[in-house]
Amino acid sequence: MKHYFKKFHHICILIKKRKLMKLKVSFLLVIFIFISISILSYSQTKIKWYSMKEAIELSKKQKKKIFIDMYTSWCGWCKHMDANTFSDTTIAKYMNKYFICVKFDAEGNDTIVLKEKTYVNSGFGKGKSTHQMVYLLLQGQIGYPAFIILDEKHDKVISVMGYKTSIQFEPIIKYYGEDIYKKKTWEEYMKDFKGEIK
Repeated sequence: MKHYFKKFHHICILIKKRKLMKLKVSFLLVIFIFISISILSYSQTKIKWYSMKEAIELSKKQKKKIFIDMYTSWCGWCKHMDANTFSDTTIAKYMNKYFICVKFDAEGNDTIVLKEKTYVNSGFGKGKSTHQMVYLLLQGQIGYPAFIILDEKHDKVISVMGYKTSIQFEPIIKYYGEDIYKKKTWEEYMKDFKGEIK
């Protein structure tokens, strides 16, 4: 009888170990899923920035508008936009959904081909020199930060100048991102606008 009791006890210990092992595996699986979801959601809450060349090609394929953030390395308000407005998760999710987003150095040296015309910064390396795209898209009203939205055919829809908080920026990107500008005036839109950002 003692022998059977030892066997039974041994079997119980094995069962407990297996249950414990399954519990450990289940626990590790839950942790892995949680970390994966966290990483995925974090990556989706940052704006995905492209070069102008990449954005033009993507826009052709995806039929999305292009949002251009024109900045310079010396622009303090541009840095505030990056640190505050563009880092807001609501803004980032919305921008990624409706736009192909471009960070464009207004004094940079990129060669851009837009609508079969080539734009360069011919004075690059000779002190502060403004890229031809800036003159084209801002039509001589140069200041930073500046934001330009191009439609799916790469025609300019709007340019917006100056620093904007998340609360100020949200209605602008929704107005143009959702094509509301084609149906309502800005004033009509703003009468009914209720933002997500508080």
